[in-house]
Amino acid sequence: MKPKNTVLGNLTAFKQGRASERNIATLSALLLCFGILVTSAYAQRGVGDSTGLASQPVKPPIISLNGKLVEIKTGSCEATTGRSLIGTHLILATSVKEVLNIHLGPAAAVADVVAKLSVGQEIRVQAFRTEKMKENQYVAQSLTFNQTTVELRDANLRPVWARGSAGSLGPAAGQRGGGRGWRGGR
Repeated sequence: MKPKNTVLGNLTAFKQGRASERNIATLSALLLCFGILVTSAYAQRGVGDSTGLASQPVKPPIISLNGKLVEIKTGSCEATTGRSLIGTHLILATSVKEVLNIHLGPAAAVADVVAKLSVGQEIRVQAFRTEKMKENQYVAQSLTFNQTTVELRDANLRPVWARGSAGSLGPAAGQRGGGRGWRGGR
């Protein structure tokens, strides 16, 4: 029995080596749409904002923070209003005994970076905050640890994972220092 002309039928025909150009075009279009949807699912917006900072004309200032990594928290993000509710935060202790909560991004998108971190490590963060955020809470633009800098957001504060189709920072994406890094490093 020949499969009907459906997505499943097209996929079956493709697997069996008897796909027509129409079937391949349909399957390609579906995969493209799926890739766009997956990438946008990782989008997060700030506290109570309907659009992300990358879309806003005025950007908050970037500041430099340093501290020792006390904890890595991955879980529900209370402050985000975006579609990705599971995020990763770094808890840093500064030399003046302040505790900082640094939001990295959606857990799936920053997992490769987090895997390279360990409690007790010294970390430098380029970060920003908005007026709506609680005291000592920041969003990381980049992290520097072990002589490697990982860019999480570009100069417009757009997340690097929003640029690609993979939805995460691969082994070299966003890194400067030990390798060429994201788009050739800086």
